[in-house]
Amino acid sequence: MDPFAIFPPELHRLTVQHLDRKTIVACALVNRNWYRLFCPSVWETVAIATPSQFEAFEASVNSGALSLHGHLISTLKTENYGVVEMLVANGAAACTNLTQLDVAFKRLRKDRTNGMQLPLSQIFSALPASVDHLRLDGNISFILSNNDEAWDELYEQDLASAIRETDDGPRSDLPTLKLRKLELLELVQGGVFLLETLKRSPLLERLAFDDALYALYLGGNEELSDILRDHCPALTTLRMDLEFMEDEFQARLVEGASTKGWKHLAFSGEGFGPLTEAAIMKHIGSLESVHLEIGLGFPSSAIQMLFSSAPNLKSFRKVCPSFAVADVRLDATDMIQSPWVCHSLEELQASISGVPRPDLTARTNGRPLTGPLHEGMSMEPSYTVQRQVYAQLGKLTKLRELVLSVSLESARQRHAEDLSDYEYEAEGVYYDPSLSQVERQYECLSFTLESGLDLLRDLKQLQVIDLSNMEVGIDGEAEQRWVKKHWPLVRQA
Repeated sequence: MDPFAIFPPELHRLTVQHLDRKTIVACALVNRNWYRLFCPSVWETVAIATPSQFEAFEASVNSGALSLHGHLISTLKTENYGVVEMLVANGAAACTNLTQLDVAFKRLRKDRTNGMQLPLSQIFSALPASVDHLRLDGNISFILSNNDEAWDELYEQDLASAIRETDDGPRSDLPTLKLRKLELLELVQGGVFLLETLKRSPLLERLAFDDALYALYLGGNEELSDILRDHCPALTTLRMDLEFMEDEFQARLVEGASTKGWKHLAFSGEGFGPLTEAAIMKHIGSLESVHLEIGLGFPSSAIQMLFSSAPNLKSFRKVCPSFAVADVRLDATDMIQSPWVCHSLEELQASISGVPRPDLTARTNGRPLTGPLHEGMSMEPSYTVQRQVYAQLGKLTKLRELVLSVSLESARQRHAEDLSDYEYEAEGVYYDPSLSQVERQYECLSFTLESGLDLLRDLKQLQVIDLSNMEVGIDGEAEQRWVKKHWPLVRQA
């Protein structure tokens, strides 16, 4: 007896969840009944990356399969622009239930030589109204990696010329979209049509883009912040990866684009500045997460203001992508003096410096540690400061992740040759070439029971604690027994 003939639909769906795609396709070929049951799962997610996958998809389109089964497609992911062209030409009307479209332009047609020729207006104009999540990655670096002249043309000329549209302009008869999440990466074309797409997206909640899409900055006749405010009232999440965009542009966008107030903000790149910092503070009452991967900006004083004014904050991450590490930390003195109200914080990633450590007199390479935090005092003043810092952290009883290590992996990779020549230090963070460029912290909490570790005993929800490359004593026997008793969810400290 066919088991699926008596299984309820719910049990069939649970079964399919445990099968890989190859097995699902094999099941669909067993008989007509199984074909009817498994065919929707075959078409639900379509991923096309390799040339052979593209050829198979093209054959199915030419045979009419897309017209027959297009309504079953929920997610379409591809690295081949030809898939998009076929979708626009043949399948957009058929894919009425498409909710996620993820396109990375890694494989172009033979007659397309660089990223600036991509007719993105076709995607924006033919976008099915059902799409909930759209991600477009122009992959400029991939497309132009072997074309130095194209790189020179792209970055030496006025970027305004790189985004000229060849079409007659955006259409006004396009339907309203259900788009909630929009990600645009490494695009240098389609700005006008993107702005029109935003006007068709009243449900948009999350927007992510980088500064390759320079049309947004040039503005034209309309500011991006005005369009988002007037046409995207549900927008609460913004992620910007901006290397060249001016601080003023970011500040205008942060300050005025969200009518509901930002809940989630993320920035990376070097374009961050004091104007953007001030704009963030104007949304402090609604913020739930702030993630920063920036070289400069948002110093310890700004972090303290955020922690002392954002009661809904659940996640804060600050990572340094370059050598500008002087303010990539929480200053111990600032922490002690700040009345934190972010007691709902679940994730904290930021190094803490400025802690007196007279117990440390030399670096791991043997060089002496000098200065007021290492010389001329007993341990008692150090323990006093550490206990006050522990007491502040101990209020974060919902904390699940505490990362106090300095994350500079990308910087070390980019500047390995420089780091091999000398030791670089700033604000208690040291790069030691004798240890294969491993960074150390010497002005940090010692995480010993004697220093006041027991003040963190109420962090019962803690699952991850990262103290990598810090001079700490949490690996002591007494401290490890304490961790097992008071942080039962932590696998390893």
